Amino acid sequence: MILKIFTLILFQTSFATTSQDILKDMTLTYSNVEYMKTDYEKSEVSELLGDSEKTEGQIEYSKGRIRIEEDSKTKNIFIKNKKSFWHLQGNNQVLTGSTESAMPTIFELMFKDPKVWDELSSNIVGKKGDDVDLKITVNGKIPNVKILNVTVNTKKRRFEKLSFTDDIGNQTSVNFKKTRFFRSAPDERFTYEIKKTDKVNKL
Repeated sequence: MILKIFTLILFQTSFATTSQDILKDMTLTYSNVEYMKTDYEKSEVSELLGDSEKTEGQIEYSKGRIRIEEDSKTKNIFIKNKKSFWHLQGNNQVLTGSTESAMPTIFELMFKDPKVWDELSSNIVGKKGDDVDLKITVNGKIPNVKILNVTVNTKKRRFEKLSFTDDIGNQTSVNFKKTRFFRSAPDERFTYEIKKTDKVNKL
């Protein structure tokens, strides 16, 4: 009888999944892929003005390098590799510098070393089928964001949605779609050659 009880407890424990387990599994999956792309739709609501804006974009990632390309009123592109970053905006404006001087983006948490989740508080707040909702206290890892809410599909091992409210009350919600993994990455997507027409500011 005691053996049966011990076996049952061991079986239940082995299948127990915490919020940290889920998040570590997700970032381990994403950070180790050779090359990935995911499209997204973003909705932003200004607390001060009451205005809302919807944009579409695409994230590309490969072994510590990231490219975020967003179509809003003007195209906005952020590129970072292991040494440098480039932020390309309208009117040929380019901000560039070393990786250490770049402000981290909210998306970069998806590709962090899984150990990052040991430093953050998180808990499961909902579950529907394979989709799990998690609430994360960011603790200064992303500027101006305190609480981050994410939805992950634990079967497909995909981030499905993230949302947050910044320090001044602006609300942002991002839905991911068409996440694809590839065997090789086009290196030119993760660097930028300054053009003569660019108006460059360096950090």
